[in-house]
Amino acid sequence: MKELWLEIAPQASPSEKAALLKLANENGVVLLEGAQVHAVASGAEISVLDSFGVAAIKQLKSKSKQLALRISIKGKEDENAAVKAAELSVDYLLINCLDWRVIPLENLIAKTRGKSKLIAEIANAEDAKLVLETLELGADGVLLKTSSPDELMKTVAIVKKQAPKIKLINAKVTAVKPISSGARVCVDTCDLMAPGEGMLVGVQAAGFFLVEAEVHENPYVQSRPFRV
Repeated sequence: MKELWLEIAPQASPSEKAALLKLANENGVVLLEGAQVHAVASGAEISVLDSFGVAAIKQLKSKSKQLALRISIKGKEDENAAVKAAELSVDYLLINCLDWRVIPLENLIAKTRGKSKLIAEIANAEDAKLVLETLELGADGVLLKTSSPDELMKTVAIVKKQAPKIKLINAKVTAVKPISSGARVCVDTCDLMAPGEGMLVGVQAAGFFLVEAEVHENPYVQSRPFRV
């Protein structure tokens, strides 16, 4: 599940801040205030570092603390530092891509996936959609910096939005018959699929069939789990 973090902008009025805090509490939003993190839903205590340092990371991790590194990505050196932090088991990377946004984000998604949770700083709900869909995987969450309660609720809606669920049911094959010649199509993917996985082929108006990937070996052909 994607995470939503909130940092209240300094220009927020007292009434805006009160509204933002109320909405954050109601929607399980993680609140970032300086070096303090308030994760109401999980109750987790997370320490925040604002600069990369191997010794500091190792010291905090040795105390079994959850750790977040906040880093601005201004160039390749910063990107490499974020990757190194992930390799040191930093729990969260809070990144702000200052110039190029998508390319550094793509690189970090690819290099830190499964090592650290990647939280990308954004200014509005529109940015959230881009960040959460990059490389079809997206960042693990977003850090919204705002003074607007409306912008927070728009972002909540995007983060909580779930992909449509397709219910699969069993179908009975009632007949098999030869037909005339046709074109054979193979789709080679970048995934290694397991038995029962494949692609849905058909038309939404009439229905889809799950075509299983070539995951089963036979005496003549090896399995090709990347292919449908």
